[in-house]
Amino acid sequence: MHARTAAAVAVMLALSGCESSSRFSDDAVTDSAEPDTTSDVTTDTALDAVPDGLPDTEADVLPDTPDDTGDDVPVDVPVDLVEDPPPDTVTDTLPDTAIDSIADTSTDGPPVRPGSECAYPVDLTGLGTWTGHLSDYGNAWSGSGSCDTANGREIWFVATVQPGDLLAVSEIGSTDVVLHRVASCGTTSCLWSSDMVESFDYLNDSSSPVTVILVVEAYFESETGVVTLSVANGPPLPGSSCDDALDIGALRSWTGDYGDYANLWEAPSGCGSGAGPEVWFTATMAAGQIFRLEETTSTDVVIALLDSCASATCTEYHDLDEALAIYNGSGAARTLTFVVEAYFGDEDGPVSLEQGSLAPFPGSMCSRAIDVTSASTWSGDLDDFVNLWEPPSGCGYANGAEIWFVASVPPGNTFTLTETTGTDVVIERLATCSSGSCLDYWDFTESASIANTGLSTLTVTLLVEGYSSSGGPVSLVITNTHP
Repeated sequence: MHARTAAAVAVMLALSGCESSSRFSDDAVTDSAEPDTTSDVTTDTALDAVPDGLPDTEADVLPDTPDDTGDDVPVDVPVDLVEDPPPDTVTDTLPDTAIDSIADTSTDGPPVRPGSECAYPVDLTGLGTWTGHLSDYGNAWSGSGSCDTANGREIWFVATVQPGDLLAVSEIGSTDVVLHRVASCGTTSCLWSSDMVESFDYLNDSSSPVTVILVVEAYFESETGVVTLSVANGPPLPGSSCDDALDIGALRSWTGDYGDYANLWEAPSGCGSGAGPEVWFTATMAAGQIFRLEETTSTDVVIALLDSCASATCTEYHDLDEALAIYNGSGAARTLTFVVEAYFGDEDGPVSLEQGSLAPFPGSMCSRAIDVTSASTWSGDLDDFVNLWEPPSGCGYANGAEIWFVASVPPGNTFTLTETTGTDVVIERLATCSSGSCLDYWDFTESASIANTGLSTLTVTLLVEGYSSSGGPVSLVITNTHP
């Protein structure tokens, strides 16, 4: 075939979409049925001589040049054969993620602060202290008439108390709060409430765990200060209850701290006005003995004596003197039950007791009165005596240790007894040891004078009693003469 004719055929094939020789190298074109004897010049001339009107296919018949990467991809591969890129999954994922995240956050809101609601209380179980700011809490709860008055923000707490354990919660800061105990979240009434004493104590004497719900409420609506709680939850110390009283009979002394004890006892009538933590004791007295017990610190206490743990009232109590002395005049041993209670509800100071048993001695009781019929002076110390006698009506207001005296006054004589040391005492006169009232008493003058205007000898029974438990020396000047 003529070279020009061959070139024209190639062009026509390319235009018609058929496979042309341009997909092959120059060698393939040369290997045609008719050997190409035309020189390179003739071939160039034939290509340049393509008639007008036909497209210039010179570039198409040139050998295919590999690209820089070495891949021999033909330059005339149709665009439609290139594989489409994968779908843009980043665009699809981002909107979903962003929308879900925003929707979840706005719907759920911030977490509830523990203590802000009864349903989300602060769990005090296992804690020793807790501190928070009232400014972080709201004022959404109001107690009913069974709750002490308060109108401020509140913080809710819960604690699980095991059988036999003692829960003690106290607000130990300076913020004025009221403590309430409620039975459940749905109530506004209080099982217990305290304003002045910011301390709660609970002994679980049941056989099952008990859940205690507490509300610490600011007294004033504007209060936003700090609340600090001291928490104890565990087995109580011996002496915390009457059923677990400490046996002090074999001890000479005992020392403890009210901060380790609780106010679990509601004192019945006749037991004084103590309102703080209490410590219970027991002791066995021998027949014919005097049992003496005294609190020796500056802590204000009340000592109350009961016949038993189930007693509805106290046999006696000692507030100002803070000492107990009992004589067992029976022929058998006697068991004593008594409680030493702090006067103030928030008391956490020390308590220290000294006790002992002794036989009656001269001057310790009416039956062992000191005879001063012929004496001109007598000296002693109230600290060596005991307070066994409770003054009946008409005997003044002394409440300390006493010293008993007796004198025989002949007809026409005047008996005088004067205390000269300045120790605060009251001189009291009784008709007999069993009298239920005094014939007379001398307080501010501290000098007694009794004239026998009768025809027979007069027996005078007197006692010199310390006004308080502070004790002190006593020095008497005595006369028994006829004017």
